[in-house]
Amino acid sequence: MPADLKVRLRGGLSDFVRMPVLQIILALGNIMNTGQRGGAYGFKLESLLKLGDTKSTLSNRKHTLLHYLVDLVQLKFPETAGFPEELAPLESGAKVSIPALRQTLVHVRTGLKKIGTLLESSAASKGGRKADDHFVPIMREFYLESEARCKALDESAKKAIAGFEQAVAAYAEDPKTATPEEFFGIFCRFAQSFQQAAAENEAIIAKAAEEAKKEEQRRQREEQRTKRKKEGEIAVSPTTAGSAAEQEGGFDDLISAIRSGKAFGQDFKPGRPACGKKAKSPTVG
Repeated sequence: MPADLKVRLRGGLSDFVRMPVLQIILALGNIMNTGQRGGAYGFKLESLLKLGDTKSTLSNRKHTLLHYLVDLVQLKFPETAGFPEELAPLESGAKVSIPALRQTLVHVRTGLKKIGTLLESSAASKGGRKADDHFVPIMREFYLESEARCKALDESAKKAIAGFEQAVAAYAEDPKTATPEEFFGIFCRFAQSFQQAAAENEAIIAKAAEEAKKEEQRRQREEQRTKRKKEGEIAVSPTTAGSAAEQEGGFDDLISAIRSGKAFGQDFKPGRPACGKKAKSPTVG
């Protein structure tokens, strides 16, 4: 069992059991079950893996109680959001089999016992060994070192198993039937699901921001088209402008002709005689 996991099971058991995120989940459950089964003091660990099954009424996206939990933790309890990294040592713990660990220790002790028996028999038959035979001294040193390490390993394993059983009991599970694979596996899968839901929330936010950006660009283009259309309606058409200029030029010519006296000559013909009659030259008396 990993050293960091053993430390957590022994010295940090209270912190491991009282993870704030679990208290938040319990509070959410009591709020959701108000008037039905509210006021619970705990919940089964397997419920952690069912948070993603409680669907939201939002139809525009996949949103579960787990996604809501991620939002709540990140917004209101950011100091708790890093718990998946804190549970990383449990991944190694979920691979430990206590029966296999105990069986390994039995094999080690059995092997050391055989070595000890061999050393005793070799020491008793001194006459059959050569003077340069160093088998017994070397193996005795190896045996003594291995025996000390085996005792330390055996003691460490006992403490780790005891810590595991305490953690299981603290979560109201049965230490006699619970296994590290199942117990720690629940926390590992929950941490992975939490991180996946967090990534999905971020993707949804990014997509919404991109859609909002596109909508704003579309709105600006529509405003520009409307503005250009209004400017086109107000502008004077070229035909109307040309006709007005032509009329104004003809009037100016008429005023100049009157001032110079040409308007009274036979050669000047205004645009059109009054009443359709030809203009007569004035007679000099």
